Amino acid sequence: MFTKEMPKTISKMYDVVYRADEILGKTFRVEKRTAPGEYDLFFETKNREKILFAGFRFSLYQCARNWFWLGVAMDWNRKVVDAFRENHGDEVIRFENFFLCPLPAAVFEKENYIDEAVSIIEKELNALAAVL
Repeated sequence: MFTKEMPKTISKMYDVVYRADEILGKTFRVEKRTAPGEYDLFFETKNREKILFAGFRFSLYQCARNWFWLGVAMDWNRKVVDAFRENHGDEVIRFENFFLCPLPAAVFEKENYIDEAVSIIEKELNALAAVL
């Protein structure tokens, strides 16, 4: 179940959430939630409209075999939810009360994985904020 690469992978997940919070928190409000095996960021507009979840959960990895996810809660603004689902089509899975799509695992194999992951999250945020 566990490989020798797992600690390195988990460290990379933390690198991304810390950097995303630092950089994107200048433009969007960020609520952080942590628990054993997970670190979640919930991004909101300045008007406190939730628009994106980004983070990692071991429970998601166990069921869907990807570490890092972007998504929206099903009870958020319908425009945001619909836009997310349209933007990601067949990639979207349902998990608990979220629609989610994986951040491509290949991103984390690159030398500049932090910048690339944050850029993907930022593009998603801007696209979803634009529908409001």
